[in-house]
Amino acid sequence: MRKALYILILLGWVAVLNGCTESLPQDEKEDKIQFEDFQNFPESPFIKLDFSQSVKDNQQDINQFDFVETDLLVYTRASDSTSIIFEDEESLNTFKIYLKSRFYLSKNQLLFDYLAGKSTAFSGDKTFAEMTFSSTKIPFSLTYFTTTEFIRLSYSKL
Repeated sequence: MRKALYILILLGWVAVLNGCTESLPQDEKEDKIQFEDFQNFPESPFIKLDFSQSVKDNQQDINQFDFVETDLLVYTRASDSTSIIFEDEESLNTFKIYLKSRFYLSKNQLLFDYLAGKSTAFSGDKTFAEMTFSSTKIPFSLTYFTTTEFIRLSYSKL
């Protein structure tokens, strides 16, 4: 009787521990799916944008992600209303991203935590924050700003 009780308790703990370990890979997988545009962050600040390339080369690279030029130096992806705004400069030094989809707005805190967790320094919160990424091949800063209608990410090469 006692032996059976110990076996039941042991099986119960194994089931609990198994349930906990199975949830971790799912959460990691979910984060990768959720933030597909940031999968190489911070080495690539957004999709495949690269501070070591010219603005023109970056503009050509984003076409493969369904971004189309909607105005001078403004590229938009119609499927989720994400916009990239480049500055009129030869090399990529600064740019802005506007995330307007319900998906990103509903996951604002998760996105903020994901980006801030990869920073070398940050101050602020999901409403307004300054982040620094100095451990990347080309250091940069990121300003994170949120309204009810969009999340704006402003990048500047340091």
